[in-house]
Amino acid sequence: MEYLKMHHENEYEILTFKRNFNTANMNPDLFWVEIGLVENPKVIISFEWDAKEKALYISAY
Repeated sequence: MEYLKMHHENEYEILTFKRNFNTANMNPDLFWVEIGLVENPKVIISFEWDAKEKALYISAY
């Protein structure tokens, strides 16, 4: 969140930021994130973020 404020102020808004832990992935550091483009609310970027590894994962669906 701080990164977006620092580098992309007022360009994106965070729509969803929640822990994506379940018995299938067993990773408590995994989060589901959705950010929207302020200029065009129809554009939404969705990804999983591993807080421990600082890695982004784009889902196949």
